[in-house]
This record gives sequence, structure tokens and C-alpha cells, in this order.
Amino acid sequence: AVRSNGWIGTYTDLDDVRRMIAIVAARREEAGASGEFTITLAAMPGASRDADALDECGVEALMLPAVALASTTATTDVIAGLERFAERRMR
Repeated sequence: AVRSNGWIGTYTDLDDVRRMIAIVAARREEAGASGEFTITLAAMPGASRDADALDECGVEALMLPAVALASTTATTDVIAGLERFAERRMR
């Protein structure tokens, strides 16, 4: 992450994400790295409920299985979950 323009981390919980982002930022600063930097997290089910807080941390993207947004694994529920998430989050 220090030498590139982004970092893909793993969402565990908000406190851990904040800690990891602070470490990456400090190491980039120590190395004199500058410029655009994109933070993406591989997320677990339930991470979508923290999307606003993750935005505030500078996270630009979440990678998570579509089924994590659904109430069941039925295709119709998965599609409905994706649509709900898109309505709330995609700009």
C-alpha cells in the first residue's frame, strides 16, 4: 500500500478498520507517498450496515458476496437485497 495507489483490506469491525487505515496512512507519510489513494475492503455479511461510517473512514468500495445483502439465498431475495443496497449507496 505504501508504494501503490490503493489498498485492499479486510473488514472486521469499525475500530479495526480505523486502526488499519491509520497504520497505512502513517507508513505512506513516512515513505513520502502522495497522490490519490483508494481504500477497498473485502467485507463480511453485515458490513453494509456500517457503510456510512466506512465512508467517513475514507473507504471507497466494499467487496462482498451479493447473498450477504439478502434475507435468504433465494435468487429473488438476493436481487432485492442488491436493489435495496444500490438505492441507498450508489451515487
